[in-house]
Amino acid sequence: VCTPEVTQLRRIAAEESYPNGAPGMSYVIRLSDGRFIVIDGGPADREGKDEEALMDLLNTKKPPAEESPVIALWIITHAHSDHTRLATDFFKNHHAEVTVQTLAFQFPDFEAVSMQENAAALQTVAMQFNAAAEAYIPGANRLVLHTGMVFWVGDAKIEVLFTPENHAPAVFPTGNHTSIAFCIQLGGKRMVFLGDCERSNCRFMAEAYGAYLKSDILQVTHHGVNGGSLD
Repeated sequence: VCTPEVTQLRRIAAEESYPNGAPGMSYVIRLSDGRFIVIDGGPADREGKDEEALMDLLNTKKPPAEESPVIALWIITHAHSDHTRLATDFFKNHHAEVTVQTLAFQFPDFEAVSMQENAAALQTVAMQFNAAAEAYIPGANRLVLHTGMVFWVGDAKIEVLFTPENHAPAVFPTGNHTSIAFCIQLGGKRMVFLGDCERSNCRFMAEAYGAYLKSDILQVTHHGVNGGSLD
């Protein structure tokens, strides 16, 4: 009933974080059946305008016959607050206006893994996200992502390329090293999302997949700051 689309949202919180903050990322993909896939969301702005912008976009892009938007899948790449905070607040403030069918992520046990970054802070972010999901969208399914998984959501084919399991049991220098990466094929196009994967993660994928990574749309890893390579 719809033409597939992908939208990268402009976010006030990203502008508020400039020049030393963490801008996160936010993507909304519309499936042909009118449902949505949301990827991350980003940090939270001071006045909640980014939540409203996401809600407005979903209402604008949903099929006219639908009373409210349906988010078929909400993917979280990793437990940094600039990728989870908007989602956490959105669940709290807009859960009555949407239907969220499935949450997909893989948060490692930050109390058990070896990490140079403050693992307790990441554990707190993960717990806040999970608590909001349990409180406000208790009917949503949970999908733990693993490398090699291939599944369909509507007419979108999703393949998981990297998860923290591919880095373990080595020490995780930062939370970015726990990011997942995946590709989505939809509407004859192939999109690769790298989240905040760091250089070692990207090197793993380049060596493991080679030319299989070729895509029409590439989300440049870690806000284009570091981590990626031409390979």
